[in-house]
Amino acid sequence: MGNILYFIFTIWKSKLSLLLLISLALFYKLTIYFSRDHSIKYYVSLDNVKTDLYLGNFYETFQNSLEPIEYLRNIRMGKMVSKNEQNIITSYKYSYFCSSKYILNNKSKKNQWNFNPPFYIISSYYDDRESEYFSNNSVIQIIASAYNSTYIHENKYFCHIFSSRSKRYLYSSPVMVRTLWNRAWDPRVSFYTSFLLTCPVITNSDIMYNLAGLYCPPKNISLNVIQNPKLKEDSDIKITACVKGLDFEQDISLKLLEWIEWQKQFGINHVTMYIYDVNERAQRVLDYFVGTGFLTLIPITLPGHQPNEPNTRRSFIKGNKQQKRRNELISYNDCFYRHSKDSDYVLIIDIDEIIVPLEHNTYQEMLLSIKDYKYTSFMVQNVFKFTSNVTTDNILPFSSHFYRSTISQGKEAYAKSFIRTKYASSVFTHFALHKQTNDSKKFYVPLQTAIKLHFKENCPEESMFECDRLIESSTKDDLLSSIAPNLRNKIKKIAISLNLIN
Repeated sequence: MGNILYFIFTIWKSKLSLLLLISLALFYKLTIYFSRDHSIKYYVSLDNVKTDLYLGNFYETFQNSLEPIEYLRNIRMGKMVSKNEQNIITSYKYSYFCSSKYILNNKSKKNQWNFNPPFYIISSYYDDRESEYFSNNSVIQIIASAYNSTYIHENKYFCHIFSSRSKRYLYSSPVMVRTLWNRAWDPRVSFYTSFLLTCPVITNSDIMYNLAGLYCPPKNISLNVIQNPKLKEDSDIKITACVKGLDFEQDISLKLLEWIEWQKQFGINHVTMYIYDVNERAQRVLDYFVGTGFLTLIPITLPGHQPNEPNTRRSFIKGNKQQKRRNELISYNDCFYRHSKDSDYVLIIDIDEIIVPLEHNTYQEMLLSIKDYKYTSFMVQNVFKFTSNVTTDNILPFSSHFYRSTISQGKEAYAKSFIRTKYASSVFTHFALHKQTNDSKKFYVPLQTAIKLHFKENCPEESMFECDRLIESSTKDDLLSSIAPNLRNKIKKIAISLNLIN
C-alpha cells in the first residue's frame, strides 16, 4: 500500500495527471459497485461499528481515499498542513452528566485492554507535573489505541469520575486528545493508532473513571484503575531503559544477556521490557534479571481485533510494518509514565542497539556535562554495524563484532534519545513527541561525545539509496571490547548458571 501511495504521489504533478488519477479511481469504484454482492448492505469497520451504507456515499468515500495523497502533495509543495490533530485545552470546567446516585460496579483488570468505545485503554497514570495545559491542574494520563484517527478527532470525550469505594458518580472532565503519530510519517488513517488522552481531576485519591462522550456513561462501560507512578528514592540521576514488545521465536538468549549487561555497564538503573512471546532460553535470561530487580517484564497483547495467537500475531507484526510502528508507541508511552516519577530520564532503545559514551564512563556523567535548558530529548546519532558474513564470539555477539560504518545517519534518522521525564508529555521511537511546555526543545549530542551502535544483519530498506556507501565505509572498531575486557567472564558465568552453555 505504501509503495502504491508513493507512486501516485510522484506522478501527481499536473492537472492532467490529477484528472487521469480521478478517472481511474472513478472507474475502479464503479466496477466494484456494479459487481458487488447486493446482499451486502453495510460496511463494517474492524471494530464492528456500522459506519455507512456500503458504497452508499461515493463522494465521501472518494474524498477519504484522496485526502492522504493530497496531504503528501501539500508537504512536497512546501504548504503548511493546518488541520489540527490535537484539541489543546488550557482552561476548562467540570461537568455533571449523571445523578450523584448513579453507581457503576464493573472494573477493568490491570495490564489488560479495557474497551471504552472507541478507545482500547491499556493504562492510566496520575500526573501532577508542571504543565501548560488544564491551568496546570493535576491530570490523568491515559494510554490508549483506537481505529481510524479521523473519526476520533471529529468527536469530544469526557472522563467520567467515580468513587473507587462506593462506585458512585462524582463529576466529568474534558479529554484532551493527542495522537501519538505525525501524519507526515504516514498520512493514512486506516490503522489502530495510539493516543495520549489527558483529563483533569480534583483529587487522585479513591477515584476511578471511564471514558465516553457528553452523556452519562452506560453501565456496560468498565471503570479504569488509575496508577500512581513510583517516586524516586534518592537524588541521584536515574535512567530507565524502555524496550518495546519482544517477539522472537529464535534463540536470542546470549544476545539478550550481553545487551542487558551493557546497559548496566553504562549506568542504566533499570530496564522495563514488554513481551509478546520469546523462546524458553531467552525467557530464562529475562527471569534471571527480573529476580535481581534490574528488569521489569510486562506481558502485552495487540489491541482491538488484531490477532493475538502467537504464531498468527508474529506473522501479522512482520507483514504490517506501519501498524507495528503505531502499536509500539503503546509500550513506549506506558513505560514513560510508569517511570515518570522514579526516573529523571527514559531511554527508548532496542535490543540491537547500544549507546556508547565516548568522553565519559556513564550516561549520567555525559548528561551532567550538558547544560540544562529545558531539553526534552538528548539525541544520539546512529552508526550501523552490519552482522551478515561476520564471525563473532557466541558469548559476546556484540563486543566481538569489530567493524562498523564510518557514516552516521545524521542528527535524527535512526537516532535514539534520553528523554527528560520532567519536560516530556509523550514519546516516539526516536524522541519526545509532545511536551509539557512549549519552550522545551531537543539537544543533539555531538558525535565525539556518544554514538549509538546499531547491529543490523543487512542494510535496512529505508536506507537503500545509501546502502552501498554505508557498507563500503566499514572501518575497524573495538569500542566495546576495549571498554570492558572482563565482561566475557561475567557473562559466561551467568550463562553457565542458566544452562545456556556448558
